[in-house]
Formats: sequence, structure tokens, C-alpha cells
Amino acid sequence: MASFYGFLKRVYTATHPPTCELSTSSTPIKFGILGAANIAPTALIVPARSHPEVIIYAVAARSLDKAKTFSGKYGIEKVYGGPNAYQELLDDPEVEAVYNPLPNGLHYEWTMKALDAGKHVLLEKPSADTAAETREMFELAEKKGLVLLEAFHYRFHPAVQRAKAILDSGELGAIKSVEATLTVPRGILKDDDIRFDYSLGGGGLMDMGCYTINCLRYLTSSNPTSVLSATPDLVPSKTDSPSLVDAGTTATLAFPSDITGTLTCHLCKPPTLRVIPKLPKT
Repeated sequence: MASFYGFLKRVYTATHPPTCELSTSSTPIKFGILGAANIAPTALIVPARSHPEVIIYAVAARSLDKAKTFSGKYGIEKVYGGPNAYQELLDDPEVEAVYNPLPNGLHYEWTMKALDAGKHVLLEKPSADTAAETREMFELAEKKGLVLLEAFHYRFHPAVQRAKAILDSGELGAIKSVEATLTVPRGILKDDDIRFDYSLGGGGLMDMGCYTINCLRYLTSSNPTSVLSATPDLVPSKTDSPSLVDAGTTATLAFPSDITGTLTCHLCKPPTLRVIPKLPKT
């Protein structure tokens, strides 16, 4: 019971962090948000309240009314709305860093424009639709001396960092296999959700699978050398053309030193009632 209470307390603290006064001894970084995205409050706006070195200064949305409503709800000073809103935010000299939570298919375009404008970028995952686009973005950031960070928040969690330190120390021996699973229960996302839109970089592997692949790479400190197996659960096509989007995927990857990594991701996983937790394989 005590551990369950502790879990609830941690969840509450994460969603209701303490607020703090702005520091007078330093100049906070002013962030601008591209899009009035649902993820922005959880990922940046609410956590920023406990970090005096950060100010959420501006928001841009295609709809001016939506941008005004969003700014009013979260106390954001500057508002940009309309078809040129994103570029107008990037042209604002007061904006030092940009948070890009736009649909996956728009990450590359607007991250490149933000970097060209001299802004640091906190970029939602996945960074882009292709490896080539990703390399181009990070090469531009390095060339300009700017920070470009893909927003895998789990990498900053103390428990994950402690687990990584234990693995790296070798005290448990060599890694033989790693499994990573991330799923969304069925019914949370509607059929017309943009996460199922191929043109916007949709699909379970792109949206959820990027977390699992990143986790496998992080824990093994290496990159996969080959795909041993991959089984997609394709979204039924609404036309005569084959479906290009997966609701979820299970795959096994080979890593150096004979390590295998298995990932499972799904955007509409059927619910299960599990009384006894799943135990790790021995």
C-alpha cells in the first residue's frame, strides 16, 4: 500500500509541480511553441513552472482564436496566429528557443527553419520521417552552434539513469537481451487521429516505436546491425491501395556482442486484465 501511495504521489507531483519565482540573478531562456498542441502543457509548459531559468514566452497556431485561447489558459505573453504564424514566431528576436510538437511529418521543415533563424530547438519525437532528414537537421545545428534535442523525456528520469549506470558498470554481467514495450490502450485514439496519417509520418512504429528503439540503443550503448524479424499490425486501408500505416509492430533486432533487442509498440492495443504482473524471462 505504501508503494502504491508513493506512486500516486509521484504522479500527482509530475502533473502538479511546485512553482517558483523567476531568478533576478540570471536571464531566463524564452521559449516559443510551434502549434497549440495537446502535448505542450505536459511536456513543457507545466514543468517550466518549477524551472526559473525558463519562460514560455510565445505560442503560434494556424488559428488566431486557438492561439489566443491557448495563451490565455497557460499565461503565455506573445501570440501569433494565421497562415504565417510559425514563421512570425521564428522571426521574433525575443524567442531564443523553440519547442516543436507539430505532427511528425512537419518536424523536419520547421526545425530546419528554426535552426536557420538561429533558435535552439526542443523537438518532439520522432525527429523526422527519414534518417537523411534527421542527419541534415543535426548537422545544421552543429554547424550553427545550436542545441537540437529530441524530446525523449525518459532519458532524464533518475530511475532510468540509475539502471543505465548499473548496466554500464558490468556488476550484473554482460547484457544478453533487451525488451522494450510501449502501447496505447484501444479506444484512446480515434480512427481519424493524425497518428494514423501516413503523409504526416503516422503509424505505431513512428509514433511509439521510436521510444522503444531509442531505449534499446540507449541501454545497449550501440546501434542495431540487422533486423531479425518484424511483424506489423496494419491499419485497414480505406481504398484499394495497400495500407501504408501500422497500428503497431513487433520486431527483433540484432546488436553487437550477440545482443538481441525486442520491441513492441501499438497505438490501439486491446485491453488486458492482468492480476499477476508479467515476470521477466530467465
